[in-house]
Formats: sequence, structure tokens, C-alpha cells
Amino acid sequence: MSIVAFNQDIKSIEADPAKVDVWFLYWVLKAYESVILIPLPLLDGQRRIANVVGVQMAAVERARAAAEAQLEAANALPAALLRRVFSGEL
Repeated sequence: MSIVAFNQDIKSIEADPAKVDVWFLYWVLKAYESVILIPLPLLDGQRRIANVVGVQMAAVERARAAAEAQLEAANALPAALLRRVFSGEL
């Protein structure tokens, strides 16, 4: 594995795919942004962990999108009510 710093804000990590699963490394780096040492289980374990975290993060994203859609619908209710009132429906 090699680490390259382009400047003080951008860094690059080139991982050996025989030793490190890319998604595992991604999730670990997201979780341990301020930590220097990264836990490194065996490659099969990395893949299992990365898969579980990826599935859970996808569920979080779906829940966020659903909540956003519900908020938009709730924000539209007052205008819909006013249209019904002024059109004589209510």
C-alpha cells in the first residue's frame, strides 16, 4: 500500500487488492478520518464488513430520500388547502 499526498487536503491511497478490499478501505477511512492506524482484518472479513456496511448505508439513503419526499409533501399541504378554499371546494 502506498500513500501519496498531493497537498495538505488531498491524499491518495493505492491499495494492494490481494490484501485490501477497496470498499472496506473506503468505509474504514470514512469512520476513522482522524485516526492513523486502521484495523485490517483478513480480506474475506473486509469484504463481508464492506458488504454489510454498504447495504446498511443504502438503506439509510433510501430512508433519507423517503423522509425528504414526505417533507416536500407536507410543505405542499398549505398551498393545496388554500387552492381548495379559494376554488370553492371547501
